[in-house]
Amino acid sequence: MTYPYGRPYRRRRAVLIGMLQPGIPCPRCRWPMFKSADQAAAHGAPRWLSELDVDHVQRVAFGGAGGDSVLAHARCNRAGGQAITAAILRRRADR
Repeated sequence: MTYPYGRPYRRRRAVLIGMLQPGIPCPRCRWPMFKSADQAAAHGAPRWLSELDVDHVQRVAFGGAGGDSVLAHARCNRAGGQAITAAILRRRADR
């Protein structure tokens, strides 16, 4: 398996952030997303609302590294990934 977070991921992230309209809601938590910490501060929002990841529509764990993707807050995206990992590990432990 190739590393899913290399140059193509960074390019895709830059393109998605460039297209982001300030205040668009995160697909996971529905809080607004911002391109930069300065932009978030200008709207009176906390800094973490500008920390963005590429959220794969089909999870990387299930082969979605090159598929459709959207932006999401970093903490929302990573929490979702951790939940999937925990579920996989629980299932393996039950066998």
